[in-house]
Amino acid sequence: MILTGKLWKDGRYWLIECPALDAMTQGFTKREALEMMVDWVQTALDDPGIKVQIKEAGKGGFQMKFDDPKPILGLMIDRAREAAGLTYEEVAKRVGLKSRSGIKTMASGKHDPQFSKIANVLSAIGYDVQVDLVPSKE
Repeated sequence: MILTGKLWKDGRYWLIECPALDAMTQGFTKREALEMMVDWVQTALDDPGIKVQIKEAGKGGFQMKFDDPKPILGLMIDRAREAAGLTYEEVAKRVGLKSRSGIKTMASGKHDPQFSKIANVLSAIGYDVQVDLVPSKE
């Protein structure tokens, strides 16, 4: 799974933003900004060992690649829910579930939900899912 974002210079700092995670950080250099985004992801997931490959991509952009999409998808769901100001209960109600446990399980990143369920939850929160297929370099 690959997430993309923007990387640009603003005064003394390089800013880096990943809209899919509603995340932004900075560094004194491009390299430091990229490293800070990896650190942001690892901190948000409370997992300093999660493998994240990050690199510049095109002018003003970057790509982060994750071997295991489950925790990242869970983080995306939780960040979107928080940005929308919704509780787990409210999201569950919008999706048509009787309890919040299914949403919490999906947001935990420990289980592998169906893509349609992820898209349904994000839609209920107020987001569209955009998918780009790119050839693997491996």
